[in-house]
Amino acid sequence: MWIHDKGIDGIYCEERVTDAQGRQHILSVKIADASRRAKREAQEALREKVEAYQAEQTAPDRMSLSAVADVYNKEQKATLRPSTCQRNSCTLRTIIGIVGDVDINSLTAGTIREKLLGTGKAAGTINQYIKRFKGFLRWAYQNDYLVSSDVYEKL
Repeated sequence: MWIHDKGIDGIYCEERVTDAQGRQHILSVKIADASRRAKREAQEALREKVEAYQAEQTAPDRMSLSAVADVYNKEQKATLRPSTCQRNSCTLRTIIGIVGDVDINSLTAGTIREKLLGTGKAAGTINQYIKRFKGFLRWAYQNDYLVSSDVYEKL
């Protein structure tokens, strides 16, 4: 927290925070009074502002892999052959079983790769899983379920 006493103009407090995408933002509070009590009030107001911002960043509007996969499968049924939909759906269920039904935005390429390799399945099978999962993640990114394309680009 940075505090600047502007003398007769009052107190200005600011703090840098990082959002879910890793971007930095500055939150600030300005109080016209320059007393010690006003300084404490400004610090407390800024602390509350930072806590509210952080709570907003971790809000439960995140979606699990299975919830996004359900939307993906419904959309695919309208645009692809039934055999392709079935294969993609089975592959996604298998991958969710391996990786876990986690928040889609908490995934990393390294974690996915590590868990898939840890299954002991043949290299060709793992490559098919990765190929279909990358397609799913690309779709999730293009439809605003995934906030960063890093996961599928690095996979």
